[in-house]
Amino acid sequence: MMKISKATTATLLSVGLLSLVGCAAPVHGEYTFVSTIDDLAKQSTEIVEVKIESHRDGKLYPEPFTGDDPETNPYAGTKAEPPSPEELASDVVLYDAVVTDTVAGSARKGEGIEIHQMSNDPDLSYLEDGNTYVLFLLTAEGHPAGIIGGDQGIYLVDGDRLRPVDKEIGIPLERASLDRLRTNAR
Repeated sequence: MMKISKATTATLLSVGLLSLVGCAAPVHGEYTFVSTIDDLAKQSTEIVEVKIESHRDGKLYPEPFTGDDPETNPYAGTKAEPPSPEELASDVVLYDAVVTDTVAGSARKGEGIEIHQMSNDPDLSYLEDGNTYVLFLLTAEGHPAGIIGGDQGIYLVDGDRLRPVDKEIGIPLERASLDRLRTNAR
């Protein structure tokens, strides 16, 4: 059973609330999108090229709410019973991938990584086994990496070309831009 931290849960709840009340950044589905590669890179902890080896359906479980601090436990000081982890679980697709190149972050060539993608969003383009992608990821210790910005953080590697999988809001990306991001990450 995978668990996500209380801080991650609080962040996800905050993002969800901001989406409900409206925010200045444009959104596509449930994801806030950006207009430049630099903005996408700033949100990422890892930028990697990977080959997708396999995938499977899974669930992402939040850590249970505990403690007396309302900042980390919205049920602290209330008589309301917190929902069960199963009630809060999110359906995801889990991918096993092998890193073929690292632009930014700590992943190393040849290393296996696990990536998750929400599976209840019909607007997402899912990664295909055997394909190679450049991914902009957000990582947290002990959890599968998440793709930044829904489809905006996914580029199919097609020979020397990098094609954004989202043709509506995808940002063009050239190998030279990846080299610049690699230099800036050092």
